[in-house]
Amino acid sequence: LPDDSQGYTEWIAYGGTKNKVFDSPSFPKPPSQPLGGKPMHVVCEALETTFGVFVTHDIKIGELIFAERPFLVAPRALGFAPGSIVGDFNLDHINQVQWSDLEAKLAIAVERMPDNAREAFLQLRNSHKEDGAGAIGGIFLTNAFELGGLVDGPIGTKVTDRNGYAGIARAGSRINHSCMPNTTATFDVASFSLQFFAIKDLKAGDELFYGYCNIYAPYAERRESLGRYGIVCKCPACVNSTPTSESFRRTFIQRIKKIKQEVEEWQAETVKGFESAVATPTLEREAVLAKVLTLQKQLVEEGLDASDHYAVIFMVLYQLYVQLGKMRRADSAFQQIQRYNALARLDLE
Repeated sequence: LPDDSQGYTEWIAYGGTKNKVFDSPSFPKPPSQPLGGKPMHVVCEALETTFGVFVTHDIKIGELIFAERPFLVAPRALGFAPGSIVGDFNLDHINQVQWSDLEAKLAIAVERMPDNAREAFLQLRNSHKEDGAGAIGGIFLTNAFELGGLVDGPIGTKVTDRNGYAGIARAGSRINHSCMPNTTATFDVASFSLQFFAIKDLKAGDELFYGYCNIYAPYAERRESLGRYGIVCKCPACVNSTPTSESFRRTFIQRIKKIKQEVEEWQAETVKGFESAVATPTLEREAVLAKVLTLQKQLVEEGLDASDHYAVIFMVLYQLYVQLGKMRRADSAFQQIQRYNALARLDLE
């Protein structure tokens, strides 16, 4: 992609995929801007880490924090060359051939970058210094974001590790990990940019965090996964992990779905008529409301309010508040639903 005011990207692509993107009527459009059109983030030194990304304004759930074109985009399977290794080789030899192939291909792209972009790229973290991945390959593997929507094959092809792409963000690569993240990233093909959205309300000065691992996995699995990057997570979900909290993380989705089903059944009874409505007294509904609010508090404390399923809590609260005549609170819950809906986070079937 050309070097312009919107950013320069080196893209290693198969011809068919390049043509598919370049021939799109909407390509290339400028990356989206946050509300107000002014920068909402800054990269600077962070506590106990080299760099971090911080927001400079208050930002609501669902709002765009920033969008940027990556330094580099390449196939996820770039270093995989099936059929190219012939002979009696052990796994270590095969891995080394693949690492070398990855390094050589990426080096060509990095060499083509403008000087300032190449310098910034080479300053990114490399957690693969001991496994033979190479300097550039190690940076790529450490910092790559999976780019949903960019895939080899016809439109509608399901993305896999064999046909998908990964990108190295600019500021986005400086976002540190937490098992209680407050941002998510999506890739917009038309603007060829990574877009970072708030998944929690943010205050000016807050640091952005992204989940590098499966944040819903048990603590031991998260610790092992992050250990490959040399990361020791100190978020509350890790520091305060207990058998009780681990059990809650395993069952929270089922708990949300169960209480959603209960409220929907009561609502269905209510619309049948006044006599049916009496069958669910106000006191009983107040008890259910208290149960939902307790569950919501537990989800927030455990950092699970970053889950797609957390949006269901506001759907349930909205229904209960309407049934109880608490319209101001119902309106507040509805506004939260709209924010999650903007992130397309309510498709929970």
